[in-house]
Amino acid sequence: MNRNYYQALISMSMQQTDYTGEIAFVIQGSSFSIKTSGSGIISWGDGSQSSVSGSNVTTSHSYSEAGSHTLIFTGSFTNVMQVDATQAAKVTNVLSYSLPSLTSASEAFNNCVNASFDGGFVFGSSITNLFRCFNGCVGLDFTPTLPTGNVKNFSSCFKGCTGITVAAVLPSTVSSSSISGVNLSYMYDGCTNLLSITSSHRKIVPNGKNMNYMFRNCSRLIADITDIVGEYSTTGITDSNSISADQTFYNCSNLTGQMYKWWNNATKFSSHSKCFYNCTNLSNYSSIPVGWKTS
Repeated sequence: MNRNYYQALISMSMQQTDYTGEIAFVIQGSSFSIKTSGSGIISWGDGSQSSVSGSNVTTSHSYSEAGSHTLIFTGSFTNVMQVDATQAAKVTNVLSYSLPSLTSASEAFNNCVNASFDGGFVFGSSITNLFRCFNGCVGLDFTPTLPTGNVKNFSSCFKGCTGITVAAVLPSTVSSSSISGVNLSYMYDGCTNLLSITSSHRKIVPNGKNMNYMFRNCSRLIADITDIVGEYSTTGITDSNSISADQTFYNCSNLTGQMYKWWNNATKFSSHSKCFYNCTNLSNYSSIPVGWKTS
């Protein structure tokens, strides 16, 4: 058998490996550094391992030869995150982030600009934080199923993910009028090729939400606005200035339908500058107060 045949067999074997219940991703290079919290084992893909314990510990490894290496994390890690943009750029393929002990995916793949993502990618069920999880991941071409837990921080989760063309997914916490401190800022900011919102989505009830720049420049997003948002509710969060809505739908020029009159409860909003800037296809755009369309 020739060398190409052996390489094909190896490639096929890697594709069939099930990484459910583990963290696994592939890097390209002669060295790599990663930051972890919790404890466990890092298998570096060249036969060597590191035992790690502690909070926000940076661990580095050098390889005898540069190339492609599959890293696997097992044990009781609560978070595994990128150290910086230089290290993140070495990640080429993300296979799984489903270790049961994980409680956070904050900056898990932040600035992984060269990474592709396995179609079977899933999150662990205990994750409660997705801050900058996929920020800048231009190779992400689908919206992963979000964790089922009570996640409150989605800030910049998919920011700049221009490869996403399929439906956006919204978490269950967006529809609650009684949970305060839900951060949706920049969640899909700059996803310029995002086309729709999944039909099984929840409507955004603004109470207690930071929605600043949430869908900014999602200029290809086609949807009836009433399928995305709900009316302001007087139940639940009642503190004044508990809602932020700067540029929430900035330049979403393909949104249609009649927007609910959030502006009738303007005192509940700490900010709303350019919330509906250039949303000219809304049927009641002309009646939206100027302060909600400009600065």
